[in-house]
Parts: sequence; C-alpha cells; structure tokens
Amino acid sequence: MEKRHIATTSDTQTVSTQETIDGLDVNLQATLPNFATEHFEANILISAEGVQPTINLALVLDTSGSTSNPSGSDVDGDGDFDSFLQAQQIAAKAVFQNLIDAGYDPETVTVSLVEYNSGNQTNLVGDFKLNEQAAFESEIDDFTSGGGTNFQRGLQEVINGWTARNNDSDDTNAVDENSTNAVIFLSDGVRNGGSNAVAESQTLLNDFDAPITAIGLGSNSSLSDLTLLATTPREPPAFPAGTPPAEQVLDASKLVDVLNAPPPLPELEEIIISVNSDGVPGEVLEIRIPAADLTDTLLGLVANCEKIEGYPFNLGTDLEVTISASFNNGDDVVALGTIAIPQTICFVTG
Repeated sequence: MEKRHIATTSDTQTVSTQETIDGLDVNLQATLPNFATEHFEANILISAEGVQPTINLALVLDTSGSTSNPSGSDVDGDGDFDSFLQAQQIAAKAVFQNLIDAGYDPETVTVSLVEYNSGNQTNLVGDFKLNEQAAFESEIDDFTSGGGTNFQRGLQEVINGWTARNNDSDDTNAVDENSTNAVIFLSDGVRNGGSNAVAESQTLLNDFDAPITAIGLGSNSSLSDLTLLATTPREPPAFPAGTPPAEQVLDASKLVDVLNAPPPLPELEEIIISVNSDGVPGEVLEIRIPAADLTDTLLGLVANCEKIEGYPFNLGTDLEVTISASFNNGDDVVALGTIAIPQTICFVTG
C-alpha cells in the first residue's frame, strides 16, 4: 500500500512515498525547490523501510603498539607501504570525506571518534559534525601507537558515549530508533587483551540498533578475532554469497565500497524524472538516470544535486514534475504524484 508524505521549508519541499516490492518496503523520496527558473536541482533517495535520515557513526581505531608495524599495503596509493596506524588514519579520513561527498546535511550526521588499546589512551575523542572535518582530521593525526589490543575497551567507549547522549537533556542528540546507527571497527586484527567483545557488540546491536562493520587494514591484518564481533549483514544482493563477516581492506577506495553497501532493495533499473512546463498534455521533458549512475550510501541509493534543465521557461506557470523509480526491468514502479513548482525569475541585487 502506498503512503505519501509532503514536508516543506521556506526553500524546499520534500515528497516521499512507499510501496512494497518483492516483500521489501521501498521508500522513494525527492527534495525539490519551492520555485524554479530555467533550471532546478533535485535530490532523490531510494531506501528501505526503517532507514532514518539522521546518522550516528562510530569510528573505532586501534592504537595499540602493534599498529606501528607494517600493514603490508599501500592504502592511499602514494607508492609507500603504510603502518597499521597510518592505514587506519587514512581510512578514517576517507570515510569522513565520503560522507561529505554523499551530500548529507552536515547537521544530520554525527561521527563519534574512538581510539582504543590496553592503556589510558582508550577514550571517546569526540563527536564531530560533517562541517568539523578539520578538527576531526587534527585529532586523527595526533594518534600514536602504544599498549595492547583490547577490542572490549573500544566498543565499551562507544556504548558509554552513546548512553550519555541518550541521557542528556538534548533530544536531538539521541542515538535511538529514530536514527540510522552504525559502528566501523578498524584494527590490525590481533587481540591480546580483554574479552572477544562479543557481549559489547550485541549490546550495540540490541540497545542502539547499531551493526558493527569490522575491518582489518592491510594484507598483514588478521580477521579471525574481528569476525567474532562483526554484526553487519553481508548477504546478497548487497554482497556476493559467502562474503565473510569481517573484511580485509587493502586500499581506501575499497573501504568506501564496503561501507556504502546500501540496505537490501529490489533490483533498480532507473529513475525517471518528467517535467511539464506549460500545462499542455504531452509536452514533457523526460530525464532518465540509470541505476549505475546513482551513489551508494548508508541510507540507500542517492541522486544528489541532479540538475534539471532544458524545459521551456514559462513565467507564471507551474512546473508539473513527476518522479518514479523502475524496478525488475520495469515490472514494478514506485512513483511520486505530480509535484507543482512555480516558475519565477531570479533577481540578483548588486
């Protein structure tokens, strides 16, 4: 059954609808301007039911003494092999940059940075919005290696930090069912202190609905201990059958692919945007965006800042915009009803 919702601000209108396809509840959401000139931009998201637009992501980095050892890989492709610590620093910065590149509203994403070992350096370094990239990278650059490898301490810091946020007076800061929550756990993979952290990983999954993606950086990393705490589903269609729970990553670009696997969705063929600018039936500009041109994100498949132009401009007439997503070779379609956007002239003062 279709559910349609419209939300507006002073500048934009967001329209969403939901349909069930192949037993999966699929959401189609479009954010469009309230007014248009000779062109406008559309932001389109295709997601699964239950995926929330606010993101809490914990990045948990291993700073134990063994991370000073060679990772066996050139993670950033600069021609030099990186230590395990350098590989994690590169990876963490790549994850943060990817969230920015995906076009998320900076205020809707909070990255919690945690470092862990067996000593006093285990701590929640801070919570960062996407407009705080310089501060985030500065903290990352200050990390040094020392102590043993205690997975349990790292995850407990995430639990403590998120619990504190849920108990403070700021409801917008909560880590709960109204947000999409996830943990990225990085390491050389060799634990030599504390428990296997299975209990902590289950607490994060049960109390915060936060699956853990466990990653060993570099060809010298081990996955046997990391596999025990990984809880992120790695199953078809997002992953090939038989994909292991933990992942060994040799370069930063591969890391982005691992983290951006969208939630399970039916097979998308394309997004179709139709624009009628003069109210005459049949006079329509049609733009087709193949599934391959969409961006994979934690929330789903995204067409970000898609520029729509080429329609005849008719001042005083509403654009009639329809957006649909075609699945399973066109056999199934999720469509938004007609969205009206008044055409206007943009005045620039100078």
